[in-house]
Amino acid sequence: MSEQKNIPNQTFDNFIVSRSNKKAYSACLDLANNPQGKFVVIYGANSLGKTHLLYAVNNALIRKKPDLKICLINYEDLISQYITALHKNDTDIFIDRLLETDLLIVDNMQFVAGKNYIQEDIASWVNKIILMGKTVVMSFDRPIKYYPALIKGICESNPENCKAIEIKKPGYLLRKEYLDHILKEYSVSLPSFVKKYLVYLSRMTFSAMKGFLCKLSFIEKQNGTKVSNLDIKKCLSSYVVWKLR
Repeated sequence: MSEQKNIPNQTFDNFIVSRSNKKAYSACLDLANNPQGKFVVIYGANSLGKTHLLYAVNNALIRKKPDLKICLINYEDLISQYITALHKNDTDIFIDRLLETDLLIVDNMQFVAGKNYIQEDIASWVNKIILMGKTVVMSFDRPIKYYPALIKGICESNPENCKAIEIKKPGYLLRKEYLDHILKEYSVSLPSFVKKYLVYLSRMTFSAMKGFLCKLSFIEKQNGTKVSNLDIKKCLSSYVVWKLR
């Protein structure tokens, strides 16, 4: 089982809070202050800050409670370890190692959709962890209705200790603030109409926006001049089809 991982650039301080993610932010902040006997699910579309919040919880607790046993792991790595344990008839050892963890953080749980038998197994582990006064946090890229065996199996056993919070798609103000934040990091010279277009282009995710600006920054540094409209059009064509005026 993975041990503590410190990801210094993912913190509560640099998470941009808005109406679309305020509830998830508050729940994770509360978790960082009191990580005992809870099951918290953060769900929403890709690239909305779910992983950032999970890492922020991890980083805050490493700093506040260095003796706390934290396991921050991706779903695929967790299941890979479980399948290996099944093949070796070591499932009891695998589960015992899980139960030694004070806080289990699992990212990208959406891949368990449609696998009810695995959902039931995971629900069994989580219930044991919560019963011991410990906490589990998970993120999903899809609505929780796709994981009935997992969510029902846990929440029916721990109705008072379960939270499922959706991060909704960002509005204009959050997209504008995020763009300004990324431009400070990459310092790209963009015309004002392109900035406005990016803010209104809601189908472009935050990760895509960051990748686009990173690519432009590289071109600008490589050429030693400001990026041209043609450069912008070529880069943006990887993400959307549009007409540059």
